[in-house]
Amino acid sequence: MKNDKTNKIINSAVDSLFEEIKKGKSKRLLDYLEFCSKFYNYSFSNTFLIWFQLPNAERVAGFKKWNELGYKIKKGSKAIRILAPKTYKYIIEDNKKITFRNMTAEQKSRKEEHRKGIYFVPVSVFDVSQTEKTDEAKELVDSYFWNIGNDFKDKYLIIKEIISNTGINVLEGSTGTAEGISKGGEIIIKKDNDYNNKLLTLIHEWAHELLHKDNNDFIYINKEVKEIQAEAVSYIVSKYIGLINPFSSDYIQHWGKDKNQFKENLELIIETSRKIIYIINNNKERGEYEYKST
Repeated sequence: MKNDKTNKIINSAVDSLFEEIKKGKSKRLLDYLEFCSKFYNYSFSNTFLIWFQLPNAERVAGFKKWNELGYKIKKGSKAIRILAPKTYKYIIEDNKKITFRNMTAEQKSRKEEHRKGIYFVPVSVFDVSQTEKTDEAKELVDSYFWNIGNDFKDKYLIIKEIISNTGINVLEGSTGTAEGISKGGEIIIKKDNDYNNKLLTLIHEWAHELLHKDNNDFIYINKEVKEIQAEAVSYIVSKYIGLINPFSSDYIQHWGKDKNQFKENLELIIETSRKIIYIINNNKERGEYEYKST
């Protein structure tokens, strides 16, 4: 599967979603956003590739990885093709890029001048539904969902602390008619709300902080677009941690006037959701607050 084919698949999926939203149908988009909550560690392109080829996918891995885990691929299963990053070395000489394989012995020896580049190649993966357990099968640790049970107060307090540790002050108080307020470095949550709504609002306002505060690129974006971006991020993250979010994705004017803007909005929403989930997981597992885009 070459890059032109992958781009065709991604554009086809985006076009299909755009047309459904345009017709006032939002379920498929919500299905996709929920799908992203399971595959938060995959890029925008790869989530679309997996979703387009197998929309019911739950967990994917390569043939070798499934074998290591004690699972075998069912006969006749069709591989899901995604893009994997590969690195290469190169140098710049006389304003020309020379890759490692084309370097002279002398150029290869000048390791301090070597730079790293990245490119993507198609690889095959399979979903867990395409596998069968063997006698040596290992228990699959559920790395996609954070089981929060019914204790939303504790989880609200945990995420509130995580946000505070990233340098954003979180307070509870009076917010007028709003559920929460993002002020750039400070979030205020309506004090009288229940903890379910406090948690949903907290994630929504966190998304505003990351997307729209101190970012000149968003100065001229209207309020409705900003709200749909933040709420879509909240939908993905809340689905990831197991909290129901009564989010409506209707009204195409909020998602973009054309397919390019629609795609840009989705890319931004998915990248911000991934960042938040990485921060949550890094804190939960390692006490760190670092996010690296892949």
